[in-house]
Amino acid sequence: MAVSKIVLSSLIHIRPITCAASYHTRLVPHPPDLVKWIKKEGGFVHQAVKIFPQEDNETYGLGLVASQDIPKGSLLIALPDHIPLKFESDAGDGADSVLVDLASQVPEELWAMKLGLKLLQERARLGSFWWPYISNLPETYSVPIFFQGEDIKNLQYVPLLYQVNKRCRFLLDFDQEVRRALANVKPNDHPFGGQELNASSLGWAMSAVSSRAFRLHGKKLAAGTRNEVPVMLPLID
Repeated sequence: MAVSKIVLSSLIHIRPITCAASYHTRLVPHPPDLVKWIKKEGGFVHQAVKIFPQEDNETYGLGLVASQDIPKGSLLIALPDHIPLKFESDAGDGADSVLVDLASQVPEELWAMKLGLKLLQERARLGSFWWPYISNLPETYSVPIFFQGEDIKNLQYVPLLYQVNKRCRFLLDFDQEVRRALANVKPNDHPFGGQELNASSLGWAMSAVSSRAFRLHGKKLAAGTRNEVPVMLPLID
């Protein structure tokens, strides 16, 4: 199986690797082994790279650590092309078509919500290919959109306060749009397996994507440039 150029390499001779989620609690108590899944799908994970709880896991959660010295330039992680999670705008009929219609209502600046819809679809899908990755995601995110009203008002930076309020308003409005769009959808065409979404679950998905997603080069455009495609990269992100 061909492995894509989505790789992570060490930059110096000896260094600890750290990257962590906001909270240590994952979606399920005992999720599948993410490293084993990536290897099973044809990916590569350096033998020294381990998933390990940070010292203060109440704050930093899980992270990647180097269990031994890693020479400079070593390949750390490589993912096959089919593992990254991305939103496909040219989906077919049924549930995928409904998902595309919902995504078309998301402003471009809130691109994380588009990919977030795909994340929610796969989270709800029984036997999803990406379940080993999704089940390892944090159950909650400590970001301003989840703050209490008074705490949001106490934010001192005006541009930040504006953006937080804007996103909160969008989530509340989009919640209603989603409810209307799904009200009369046939069970087989329901993009979330019949599960009900709300502003909180939409906010979780948008936070997961905005805090983890990478932008990779996509299709080549007429001008010779390439568009950017937001993707979630299991283990790397």
